[in-house]
Amino acid sequence: MKAILTVLLLAFLSACSRTEGWKEDVLLSSGETLAVERRETHKPDAFFQPGLGPIAATELVADIPPYGVVSYKVEGGDYPLLLDKVDGKLWVAFPVSDEASCERYGNPLESVVVMTYAGKKWTQVSLALSPPDLRVNLDQTDRWFRPNDGTGRQLPRPHVTLEAKRASHISISDPPNGMSLHDASGLARYVPRRCTAGGVAQRLER
Repeated sequence: MKAILTVLLLAFLSACSRTEGWKEDVLLSSGETLAVERRETHKPDAFFQPGLGPIAATELVADIPPYGVVSYKVEGGDYPLLLDKVDGKLWVAFPVSDEASCERYGNPLESVVVMTYAGKKWTQVSLALSPPDLRVNLDQTDRWFRPNDGTGRQLPRPHVTLEAKRASHISISDPPNGMSLHDASGLARYVPRRCTAGGVAQRLER
């Protein structure tokens, strides 16, 4: 009986999680506009709030010449900051703000993970070695400020344009599009925690 209940519970929790996605226009450093498919997978929250759990992962998918279709999945609840093409390479960057993420990415002391794509694989590099002209270009609108049905459940976002991102409601903790990655990483309100050598995320003073 206990085994049956366990199976039913797992099935229920799996059913409660959900993935939502949208198309997003992304302005590259070159001035080009890239069409990106963005998917967010949410964990289950409570029994009476199915599908309203925290973000478990965010995936970015785009057809980028000459690489073809390229994707990257950010594990955890931190929003990716950018997807760009600079110096003949692709770049993705995102903050890490919990102990598990710090450990997963080798405890980057700046608490920002930078990945570069070459040879059909992603490789992590330090923020110090990333191009200085990388800028935030992905939508940072907190999910609670996105259109919803009044209960917190988000309404479909079929297409997020550059104009919509410029006019979107972001909180003070969200870095605006166009901000330098190096500037954003140095501000406590954008990267509220720092990884330490021991893998513990410590909160910065605001």
